[in-house]
Amino acid sequence: MLDPRKIQNSVKYANIFTKYVVDSTNQCLKRMLDDLKIGDVFLAEHQTDGVGKRGKKWFSSPGNSLCLSLYWKLHVELSAINQLSIIIGSTIVDLLNKRYNCKTVLRWPNDLFIQNKKVGGILIETVGILKEEVHCIIGIGMNLSDDESFSKKIKNGWISLKGTVEESEWNSMIISIIREIHRSMIMFENVYSTKQTRFIRELVYRFFDQNKR
Repeated sequence: MLDPRKIQNSVKYANIFTKYVVDSTNQCLKRMLDDLKIGDVFLAEHQTDGVGKRGKKWFSSPGNSLCLSLYWKLHVELSAINQLSIIIGSTIVDLLNKRYNCKTVLRWPNDLFIQNKKVGGILIETVGILKEEVHCIIGIGMNLSDDESFSKKIKNGWISLKGTVEESEWNSMIISIIREIHRSMIMFENVYSTKQTRFIRELVYRFFDQNKR
């Protein structure tokens, strides 16, 4: 599935690290923290020890899943990170809906749903926190295609992007996700540096109201 050369050639301003199987792409970046630059990405097709919301296990399937983690160093107060899941989630939702017509919604605070079934999730971890300097690992997991093992492991309803995003488009989608997250992170930091926090609050409320309907 992954085409590391294509992805790296399209995202030349960041390092793209890839491996077929890892314990967790978030953990991989944590172990490399001292050598990372802002925007670096770790990609895998399968992770054996992925973590989701509230510490629950995140299941993936070899060759059928997207496991992506991105590193960013933010110059904001730690409290500002509370809205970051909404920013990243809304970025991915907008991309999937506008480019691929996936009809994805963001379910508070960090789950991605299609047809009321979970297709992906976001896990943001903070490490190496100093005053107004926060090192973030942004983890994204998505089901790309169907796999019977999901049904055996996951009790709640799940769905994949199969049928809306074709396999031939997966690498292009990954490139777009990385680019859009980079753009959103720059915007996020700029908003807080200029104290335009009303924009963030309005975005949070808009997605919260959408998911209550």
